[in-house]
Amino acid sequence: MASGDARTAVDRVGLYRGMLLIAAIAVPAFALAAWGAAYDPFAVRLGFAAVALAVLAASYRSSRVRAHLRLALILLCHALFMWFMALSVLHRILFEDVLGLLPVVIGAGVGMRRTIEVVWFVGFVIAVTLVAYRFTPDPEVDITISIALFTVFAGALGWMNVWRTRLEEQLRIANTTLEARVAERTDLLAREAAERLAAEQRANAASEAKSRFLANMSHELRTPLNAVIGYAELVEAELAGSEMARHCADLGRVTRAAGHLLALIDNILDLSQVEAGAVTLRREPVAVGAAIDEAVMLVEPTLAGRGVPVVRSAAPDLAIVGDRRALIRILVHLLDNAAKFTANGKITVAARRVGPAVEVTVHDTGTGIPEAALARIFDRFTQADDSATRLFGGAGLGLAICRELVHRMAGTIAVDSAVGVGSTFTVRLPAA
Repeated sequence: MASGDARTAVDRVGLYRGMLLIAAIAVPAFALAAWGAAYDPFAVRLGFAAVALAVLAASYRSSRVRAHLRLALILLCHALFMWFMALSVLHRILFEDVLGLLPVVIGAGVGMRRTIEVVWFVGFVIAVTLVAYRFTPDPEVDITISIALFTVFAGALGWMNVWRTRLEEQLRIANTTLEARVAERTDLLAREAAERLAAEQRANAASEAKSRFLANMSHELRTPLNAVIGYAELVEAELAGSEMARHCADLGRVTRAAGHLLALIDNILDLSQVEAGAVTLRREPVAVGAAIDEAVMLVEPTLAGRGVPVVRSAAPDLAIVGDRRALIRILVHLLDNAAKFTANGKITVAARRVGPAVEVTVHDTGTGIPEAALARIFDRFTQADDSATRLFGGAGLGLAICRELVHRMAGTIAVDSAVGVGSTFTVRLPAA
């Protein structure tokens, strides 16, 4: 018996036990029926019943018997078929004898699992039937009817079980293959997840190391630039009233370039410090109107240079819970950004209470931001487009700093803009 057949037999051990129990009861019970004449010894029937019960009992004690229970059932059906066919000869093969043999044929058909078993049993049934009819002088049932009934039931049930066994084996193989593929895919996903996690951890570690390095280099980077700016202004002042006054324009360019570079470094260092957690933010009531006034004052040189007026609107008692310096820094970046992209227009700064939050808006009538750039406008080193960087300068860090500071104060920042109309930045922070 193949391993697949043995496994199937073990899986259906309950079915085979039930059929053996039916055989052990039915075979002697039919001898108690009122037949016209006794034609077989009752002891033989008891012998068949005893064999069935013995195999049934052994299947509970021995795994080997359980594995071969199907074979035992088929052999018992072979023996019963030969015995009852021999007895039917004494009756001249009545129709009742043929019907009585059908349960034996059905029992054998149920136990079959391989094609060769079906072919063998059909051939066995035909051979035994031919022999029985050979020794029956005047049978009541025609031989073709008997052979047709036996072969149809044996062949149909046998082939059904053969195909069922094949389908079960294919399903088992498919399940095994699927489980193997699922396990393989799970392992692959686990490895990929571990690799991504390790890569993310390395990237975070590198980013944190970069942020800590830049935060710690604040003094070393700012000091030389401040010295350059200071000496350039000093030399420019000394040369202003001398014969070398023509060099003052060049020194002014040096001062402006160094100031621009210093502002750029300040923004990089500010963002690095915020990301590295080196900036400690307080949580205290902050007057919004005063913060707006101070921010406008700090950006006044840029506003004056661009000729952009600022309209302010904020209630004097309006306050948030957060850090005053952080709020001013946010407003300075938003105002500086609005002034940079606004010409022949105006900037409006307004604050109002909206439920549990204070909403501060900075609106300008500048060039506006393309819709495609709105989703990434708060990313680091990002501006509306490359031409903006060339025309207006900057590294695209101001809005990134605003987002980090707003988030650290448990707030939100959003933008609404249209090209040629202007932009509105909205900051929401917890109200005091």
